[in-house]
Amino acid sequence: MAPPLTILLRAILALIFVLATSHPLIGHSYVTASTSIIGNDRGGVVEALLKWKSSLKGQGLSLLSSWNSTIPSCSWVGISCDSSRRIVSLNMSSYNLNGMLQNLNFSSFRDLTTLVLANISLSGTIPHSIGNLSKLNYLDLSQNELSGYNQLTSTIPSSVGNMSSLLDLWLFDNELEGSIPDSIGRLGNLTRLALYENKLSGHIPSTIGNLSKLELLYLYQNQLSGPFPREIGKLESLTDLALFRNKLSGHIPLTIGNLSELKLLRLCENQLSGSIPREIGKLESLIDLRLFSNIFSGVLPIEMNNLTKLMNLQIYNNSFVGNLPPDVCRGGVLVNISVASNFFTGPIPRSQKNCSTLFRVTLNHNQLTGDISDALGTYPNLNYLDLSYNELHGMLPAKIGQYNNLTLLRISNNKISGALPSEVGNMKKLNVLDLSKNHLSRGITKGLAKLDALFELSLENNELMGSIPPEIGMILTLRNLSLSKNRLVGPIPKQLGNCIDMLSLNLSGNELHDSIPVEIGRLRSLESLDQFGRLQSLETLNLSHNNLSSEIPSTFNAMAGLSTVDVSYNQLEGPIPNSTAFHNASIDVVRGNKGLCGEIVGLKPCPLKIQANSHSGKGDRKWLVILLPIIALLLLFMVIFGFWYAMIRRTKRNAKDQLVSTNENLFAIWSYDGVIIYENIIKATEGFDSKYCIGSGAYGSVYKARLSSNQIVAVKKFHVLPDGDIVGTTKISRQKAFRSEIRALTKIRHRNIVKLYGFCSTPRHSFLVYEYLEAGSLESLLSDHETMAGIGWLERGNVVRGVADALCYLHHDCSPPIIHRDISSKNILLDAEYEAHVSDFGTARFVKPDSLNWTSFAGTFGYAAPELAYTMEINEKSDVYSFGVVTLELFMGRHPRDLISSIPSLCDVQLKDILDQRIPYPKDETMADLICVLDIAFSCLSYRPESRPSMKQVSQEAELVKSFVGISMLECQPVTNGKFKSMEHRVLVNKAGLRISVACFFSLSFQPWRKLFWPIKEILSEDSSPLYKEIMVTEYLTCFKDQGSDDTPPFLFCKPEIDSLMAGLVDAGIIKTPRIFAQESADKTNNHTTTQLSIPVIDLGGIECGYTQRQRIADQVRAASEKGGFFQVVNHRSLISVLKGMKEGVRRFYGQDEEVKKEYPTRDITQKLVYYSDSIRILPRLLIGETHFFCYMVPDPPKPEELPQACRDILIEYSNVVINLGDLLFEIPP
Repeated sequence: MAPPLTILLRAILALIFVLATSHPLIGHSYVTASTSIIGNDRGGVVEALLKWKSSLKGQGLSLLSSWNSTIPSCSWVGISCDSSRRIVSLNMSSYNLNGMLQNLNFSSFRDLTTLVLANISLSGTIPHSIGNLSKLNYLDLSQNELSGYNQLTSTIPSSVGNMSSLLDLWLFDNELEGSIPDSIGRLGNLTRLALYENKLSGHIPSTIGNLSKLELLYLYQNQLSGPFPREIGKLESLTDLALFRNKLSGHIPLTIGNLSELKLLRLCENQLSGSIPREIGKLESLIDLRLFSNIFSGVLPIEMNNLTKLMNLQIYNNSFVGNLPPDVCRGGVLVNISVASNFFTGPIPRSQKNCSTLFRVTLNHNQLTGDISDALGTYPNLNYLDLSYNELHGMLPAKIGQYNNLTLLRISNNKISGALPSEVGNMKKLNVLDLSKNHLSRGITKGLAKLDALFELSLENNELMGSIPPEIGMILTLRNLSLSKNRLVGPIPKQLGNCIDMLSLNLSGNELHDSIPVEIGRLRSLESLDQFGRLQSLETLNLSHNNLSSEIPSTFNAMAGLSTVDVSYNQLEGPIPNSTAFHNASIDVVRGNKGLCGEIVGLKPCPLKIQANSHSGKGDRKWLVILLPIIALLLLFMVIFGFWYAMIRRTKRNAKDQLVSTNENLFAIWSYDGVIIYENIIKATEGFDSKYCIGSGAYGSVYKARLSSNQIVAVKKFHVLPDGDIVGTTKISRQKAFRSEIRALTKIRHRNIVKLYGFCSTPRHSFLVYEYLEAGSLESLLSDHETMAGIGWLERGNVVRGVADALCYLHHDCSPPIIHRDISSKNILLDAEYEAHVSDFGTARFVKPDSLNWTSFAGTFGYAAPELAYTMEINEKSDVYSFGVVTLELFMGRHPRDLISSIPSLCDVQLKDILDQRIPYPKDETMADLICVLDIAFSCLSYRPESRPSMKQVSQEAELVKSFVGISMLECQPVTNGKFKSMEHRVLVNKAGLRISVACFFSLSFQPWRKLFWPIKEILSEDSSPLYKEIMVTEYLTCFKDQGSDDTPPFLFCKPEIDSLMAGLVDAGIIKTPRIFAQESADKTNNHTTTQLSIPVIDLGGIECGYTQRQRIADQVRAASEKGGFFQVVNHRSLISVLKGMKEGVRRFYGQDEEVKKEYPTRDITQKLVYYSDSIRILPRLLIGETHFFCYMVPDPPKPEELPQACRDILIEYSNVVINLGDLLFEIPP
């Protein structure tokens, strides 16, 4: 037996070792010395950092409080060290600091491998001494959207070529000028180079061809000129090449064919010329090819048929000639083909006919020929088809009605003949139909009436006959209707008056006839033109070159929006209407009507007694009978008015004293006397003086106004031009935002949507009056470092829930639903309690359920959904994506652009590195909620709109997070979507054999979530299937270094492969993880490089559909077991109700008395391990920001009678379901 002193000494040494290896900041074992940090300063690194700190300014200095001589430098914020306590990483991303980079003495940092100074307000130049960082692997001095760009100027120093170990160089979004130095070619290990969005000029250096390991080269949006360097062809590892928006000239070199790994090639918007080399056909991995807006010419090489993986081909706006490659869609994956505005001839490629993946096709403005009925195929996903301005002929095929997802069909300016097929009415989502300038004949099909999403119909310049179908008036969404220059006859159908949103109507050049009678309501008469008086939005009306007769109806006087009118060459008579459109018109718009009179130059004036001259006899007596009673009533009214006026002045005086005591009665005041409020606002803002302006946008500025009642309101004043027009080239854009915002906000009432008090539209001003929200916009708040430092994680979660509730209301509780289309941090306003309010509905759209709208782009770049870059089809999922961006921005404290772009590789990101550094890292009790909210945000950012949740689902999940506050310490967060998403729903398989261990609720023993519970153990009874037998934790954790003693728990050192295995077991949402059953561990000195392995996902959908399907699933399970060791299961469908029951069972358990509960958390814990890792990289659900945590091993499951009574039944039911699922997965089909 060892002496007591020896035992004590061993215990002390073990304790020191544990504390050293579990340091939460450094992640490597070392013993902190008690000597002065300056005294142990190696190479003057600490002194250099402290000196640089003294030169910095800004609110972010408070974050550097740990930078002082009393604290070891390896414990400083933003600093990481290696095992020898040498500083190897400096990361100060997103700190609100002002300073100069040249004040940092780089010569002291000989061991630095990572330098990240992105998103801070640096100024000055990049110093030449940065080249001394010879061991640097990662250098990032890139942009910050919230705080403005780094103001780095001058050139990139040539000394950058001395950093021979550099792997990543990020200098994008600065103000760098000059040329790219030749010395950059000495960075032989460089894999990613991003210099885009600067002001770099000159040629791309030929030495760039020396970067043989380069995988990504982004030089776009600079001022680079000269030729495309042929040396780029040496970069055989290159996958992404983006040089667009520069001034490059010359030809694409033949060496382009050497880039066999290239997936993305974007050379658009340059001055490149010549033909496309045949060698491009060697790029068989190419997915995205964009060469548009250059001056390319010649014939496309037939070798382009070899690009079988091509999904996006954009070569429009060039001078290509000849035929399109016949097999451009040989691979069957082409989604977007845009070849417009070239000189292509010949037929549409034959492979395109069978290309069912097509989403967007633009072949317009070429000289393509052929029969259109032979060229078109079956396209279930087609959204946009433009074949206009070609030489296509033939008849439109009936199968065109099968394009159920089409939103735009434009085949104008061709030689299409025959009738318009009635099947066109089956394209329910169609927004634009343009078949103008063809040879269409016969009548207009009544099937058009079924296009209830249509807002542009252009059939002009054809040979259409018959009458205008009245059914067209059933298309209530119609805004632009052009049927001019056909052979249409008969009256204008009165039903067109139903299209109250009509903006342009052109019926000229037909043979329309009939008079406009005085009587109202006759279906065949042109009295139906009276219905046009209801078209308050109509801006353009052309009825010229018809045979219309009688007077122009007086209802034209009410068409305030009408700006252009043409009624020439008819048989109209009488006075022209008293409207701006006629008063500002020339004689040409009324020429050819012998009976018209009025105040247009060249038109005869109307007689003073035109009514008397026009009607006599019975007409005169009729008017007397009508007018005399009216005059008598007017006199009586004047007498009554005299008495009333005296009374109303007294009432108005009292009303002024009672102006707006609360926010809710301003509507009543507004309607009572708008003049009072209008003058009050003008006075409060001193005529909209700029000193009252608190924000500005594309359509207007927002002012803070204090009314005479001391109520503060926000006034959104729309921009006006000198002539009084609201900004816009036409009245369409002039009024669109104003009308849309009023229309939206007057229909909605929700506590998380900004309140509209009233509005005003005069020739001088158009403005909206809102409630005033003290905290301003989320965008401005995020840039206020002092304020954001006081807004904690719970408050931010409350903002997320408020926005989610508002969008859920707009999408699911409004009829019709409303799509906001511009959800961004600038449009989220906060009150004094930081409650969120969605604002700015200037781009909002009302939509019908189960339909999509066609629209031009609206939104804010960086927040708009990715599909809006290639389609004009919108639905509520675009708002969902924007919500996800705002949520991440709120928790990161900055725009998540880089994080979103790297979502597929999130296993390389730690939560502590992306969260806002201005507030303390979340504590255990709030971490569960935070991770759930971030999980919701990531689900909203799916690239595919159909994969995103609805806002109702988001709102419900956000509310669920809120309701789990009482049990957020649980590691088990049951889900209800039928998928394995968290630890208790993971199936793990050992590759050595078909043995399975299910991590179920039994394993958790009601322990806090922040502790990792190893699920691999026997959890089932002795008579269970052999598949579950003999699963021991030591089969996987073979890396124990010390079994510990009575006083100290054993520590656990694991290979990097095991690190990721443990991480993966906690979150089934992982996409990729290092190979977990590798035979040999990676060398710790070799950067822990491991092979990547995708986790298989096995879909149980259809497992009941017979032998073949069951055999397929069994084969997938077996293959997954042999290859990777574990897999995910989806669509199991049997657990949803059980999971809901589990959630309620957990709540019931936590509602029990403390005395009842206290025995359960520690009842069967038999061993406690300290798990330590220096390379944990996990998805956000687990990231706790530490390099150590505890692992409880529970080898024996509880017996049923030992389970908590409050949830015993549901736990047993869950266990049975999991057992059945395991049996199903490994059952060999009969």
